[in-house]
Amino acid sequence: MRLVVYVLTKPKPNTMKRFFTKLSFLLTVGAALLSTTGWGQTTCGTAVPLACGSAHVTGNTVGVANDNAGSGAGTCAGVTVIANGQYWYSITAPSNGNITLSTDYAGTDYDTRINVYTGSCGALTCVAADDDGGVTFVNGWTSVVNFNITAGTTYLVRVGAYSLADEGSFEMSIECQLASDGCTDNTACNYSAEATNDDGSCCYDNCLTI
Repeated sequence: MRLVVYVLTKPKPNTMKRFFTKLSFLLTVGAALLSTTGWGQTTCGTAVPLACGSAHVTGNTVGVANDNAGSGAGTCAGVTVIANGQYWYSITAPSNGNITLSTDYAGTDYDTRINVYTGSCGALTCVAADDDGGVTFVNGWTSVVNFNITAGTTYLVRVGAYSLADEGSFEMSIECQLASDGCTDNTACNYSAEATNDDGSCCYDNCLTI
């Protein structure tokens, strides 16, 4: 009979340091992947901020849990909120104007609904909504909603579905038309065709151009 003896040795300090460094790195990468794949934006409280002129955003609602109880999202502009998965975004208006949101793109493969609110999660106020404003994809069952915005106001956007049976991938664009200050009276000598917000600067006799 042969006796084999194993001796356990304490890991070297540098070995443990490398281990925890790698563990920290893997946890950081994992968190980043969860963020970029959108899992962090499927509740009202984790809405992802968007800005005017942002690239199209995409998401997939398959298997996403409904958050109506926590968000307080309800019927808005005649468009009901179905108890299935959703994605949330927030947009803070840089100035007065209007925004158009659309899921009428090839990246959308199910019947979408867009609801827009102000306020806070659990105490939302309806702003605008759309069910089937699209015309090109998914038999026109995509959504297009346009609404006026007020400078400094944050708008919460919910991308959901028409029915419990509807889920899938979506692609959404964010287009802004922002107000421009200036003289809007075309009889004034300093009239600005680009101005959408009259700032009281119109003059009618002698205008000084700088």
